[in-house]
Amino acid sequence: MVAKIDRIDAIRALFREKRRLTFEEIYKEFGEYSAMTIRRDLNNMIRLNELQKVSLGYQVYNLTESAEQEIINSDKKRKIGNKLDELIKDGDVIYFSPGTTNLVVVGQLTKRVRVYTNDYSVFKAADSNKKIEQAVLIGGFDYSRNNVFVGETTIKTIQLMRFDYAVYGVVGIARNGDLYNNHMEEAMIEKTVALVADKMVIVADDSKMQKQGHFIFHTLAQSDYFITNNKNHLNLKRIDNLTIL
Repeated sequence: MVAKIDRIDAIRALFREKRRLTFEEIYKEFGEYSAMTIRRDLNNMIRLNELQKVSLGYQVYNLTESAEQEIINSDKKRKIGNKLDELIKDGDVIYFSPGTTNLVVVGQLTKRVRVYTNDYSVFKAADSNKKIEQAVLIGGFDYSRNNVFVGETTIKTIQLMRFDYAVYGVVGIARNGDLYNNHMEEAMIEKTVALVADKMVIVADDSKMQKQGHFIFHTLAQSDYFITNNKNHLNLKRIDNLTIL
């Protein structure tokens, strides 16, 4: 059995993926524990104002209209994850960048792959997917206390690796194909990964189109695949050698 703090983190990861859950949906992920233990964890999260009880189960506390939209976007991200699962094969070694898209995507994988990431939440989601062969967290400096590791140690570790695919989530995609990230430290990691990955895969739902962030870390023209939930009406300039799924 995992420690209580890891179990709570795993419950939080479930609610990041799907903002409303019934008790049965939660409990089936933790069959090694008693129902009483899981209910106690949920009640503690309610006392901490992380969750609230609703008629059909539990939801993130103070679910707002923007969070309702996040539920819709999570469905889009699951569709993206299914498309990625069709692309990859057993035995592949894959890097996943930090972010909510990859947090959902790794949960959709059914292939026996090895997953590497510098995002603790993505790592935990991958580690809880029993179909994945191995999940590895790349350590370093937790620069913003959000469990995303960056810095010299992370870069030097990645430079010694090789990936079949690097899967990047984005903050936004400009019409000309520029890809945006809001954190310079993460952008540096993603530039390093690009040097040791055979194929670059961009994953983004249609809510990210025509949006910008603080830093351009890559472009669609430098990528091999762009996976989205709806490839119609993307309003992108034509990019040769880019496969859109």
